[in-house]
Amino acid sequence: GTWRDIFTVGLGLGPGNGTNSCGGASPPRTLVIDAGLGMSGATLEFNPPSADARAIPLTSEDGSGPAPVNWTPVQMLVVGGALTNAATIASTATEATIALAGPQSEEASVEVTWALADESEEVQPPQIIPIATPLLDAPEAEATVTLAIPATATGGVVRARPADGGAPVAGAAYGNALTLTVEAP
Repeated sequence: GTWRDIFTVGLGLGPGNGTNSCGGASPPRTLVIDAGLGMSGATLEFNPPSADARAIPLTSEDGSGPAPVNWTPVQMLVVGGALTNAATIASTATEATIALAGPQSEEASVEVTWALADESEEVQPPQIIPIATPLLDAPEAEATVTLAIPATATGGVVRARPADGGAPVAGAAYGNALTLTVEAP
């Protein structure tokens, strides 16, 4: 097949018997596209995205229609000066540092959902954070997220989506999720 066939089947967007090639998972709602030319990073273990990389929403968050905006923030946790998608935190932690990237001068709504010991969830109010750079590894990408860890929390998920005027954009797709594991006190 062509690269288009590989791309659509790899994303689970191609035809099938009622399921897709991702083992029954729903088709993705966002993509990260970095259209840099050349092979300069081909042999690197991790090739960081360029300033031209964009996270593109394919649909609304619930999958029922088009995306209300044409971008999605990308985030990583910053632990010990390194970027990661998962971290263990103390049950007494009051903040976490993330790197947040997207279109400069836009806003992101960062939302933390806590998993509790009784298998229920508790959601913190959204925190609106200005986006300072399209580069995750730039110093100005770092932002502080305030944590309000419930007493029985076992972990949390940090998600970010576009915001406008100090509020989350309704129906906007979330970017990548970050995982927090809460240490027992």
